[in-house]
Amino acid sequence: MRLFWQIPGRAGVAGCAAPIYAGLSSVFDVDRPTGSGSIGGRLRGGDRPGAFFTAIGLWASALTRNQVVAFIVSFFICFTFYLLDRIAEFLPGVVSSFVRAWSVNAHFDSLARGVLDTRDLLYWASGSVFFLGACLTGLHSRRWR
Repeated sequence: MRLFWQIPGRAGVAGCAAPIYAGLSSVFDVDRPTGSGSIGGRLRGGDRPGAFFTAIGLWASALTRNQVVAFIVSFFICFTFYLLDRIAEFLPGVVSSFVRAWSVNAHFDSLARGVLDTRDLLYWASGSVFFLGACLTGLHSRRWR
C-alpha cells in the first residue's frame, strides 16, 4: 500500500524533469558526450558560484537592516562580478587579464567544461570565505541589545 502512494510523487518528479530535459535537448545535443558533459559540468559546478553569491548576499544583509537595500547591494555586486569579463574586453593587455581574473565567468567556464582547476576552486573558496568573514565582522561590530 505504501508503494502505491509513492507512484504519483515519482511520476510528478519525472513530469517536472521531462520539460527541462526536452528544453535542454532542443538547445544542446544531450545524447552526445560533449553535450551531456557540458550540462553535467554546469549542474555539478553550480554549487561553488552559489556559495560565492550567497556569501555576498549574507554580507550585504549584515550591512543593513533593510532587506530591500541588502538585495540591491548584493545584486549590484554580483552583477559587477558577472560583468567584469565583458568589461575586460575593452581594456588594454595587462589590465584586461587582471580584470578577467576577477570575473565569475572565467572561472565558471572551466567548471562547466568539467575541468577542476585549483585556481578556480581557490577563487570560489577564497571569495566565499572573504565575504563570510566580512559578514561576521559586520555582525560582531553591531551592539546587540
